[in-house]
Amino acid sequence: MKRALFVLLLFLFACTPSQPEQKNELPGRWSGPAEMSVARSEIAATVHDKYIYVIGGLIGSEATDVVERYDGRTNTWETLPPLPQPVHHAAAAANEDRVYVIGGYTDPWEPSASVFAFDPSTGTWEEKSPMLTARGGLTAEVIDGRIHAIGGAAESIALGAHEVYDPLADSWETLAPMPTARDHLASGVLDNTIYVIGGRNVSFAENFDVLEAYDPVTDTWTTRASMPTARGGIGAAMFKGKFYVFGGEETFGVFEDVEAYDPVTDSWEIMKPMLTPRHGHKAVAYMSDMHVLAGATKPGALTAVSSTGKNEAFLPS
Repeated sequence: MKRALFVLLLFLFACTPSQPEQKNELPGRWSGPAEMSVARSEIAATVHDKYIYVIGGLIGSEATDVVERYDGRTNTWETLPPLPQPVHHAAAAANEDRVYVIGGYTDPWEPSASVFAFDPSTGTWEEKSPMLTARGGLTAEVIDGRIHAIGGAAESIALGAHEVYDPLADSWETLAPMPTARDHLASGVLDNTIYVIGGRNVSFAENFDVLEAYDPVTDTWTTRASMPTARGGIGAAMFKGKFYVFGGEETFGVFEDVEAYDPVTDSWEIMKPMLTPRHGHKAVAYMSDMHVLAGATKPGALTAVSSTGKNEAFLPS
């Protein structure tokens, strides 16, 4: 009887696919380009011209002014002139011939409204008109030459703040607020629509799965299909018509999840998980794939001892 039970259990085990095998069947392919020279989390990142810019963040538990630039043609990093002030949890956006860094927190956790513009041709920074609302943990996107700064948190309060910056006039304007106030969120642009996904209500114990879309023509928001996994501290990128969300943070750990949203069908697809699960990172579409940059492999207070310089590339097909 015992022998028969053992044989049955062995048969069932052999016929049941292991979790790693199931994950390997999911779509997507990861690779590991050159890592950053400075490990950090809670960065700002954007793509300008032929480069990825990684700006500021936390080194340990302190804000940094470090700026690095990645060249995918040579798989190399270079250090650029530092930010005028150290900042973490800022947003970055590229517009025309400048890279903009918006908001964030200065040490220890003071919300900032500062805006700095970097000119790659001269290697210099210039301070611009500040946001109307100081905040960190926000996101920023460019439509028609104007930079939209959305969400974030200040004084332990999540915000739906939505302000737009006109670089030509060096001025800010208030637009329709995001319906779900949140910070540690991510965003992307497709067909002149801004998609804002996930985030949290300050604490990673209250993550969101919400996806809201903004139409700049009508200055209105609509709700789309919810993300399968509620999470904040995420990275995301719009790539070939779909919105890819990477990683995140919760009370007891970090996420490895990768999920893709199709705006045409208003539906989600589960993708192959991250090589290095983490939060406080950024994702950008760059050249022929997406790059997931920096971040921390442990949540909360352990962020300070688990920051990375990872630069992992993901190709959906």
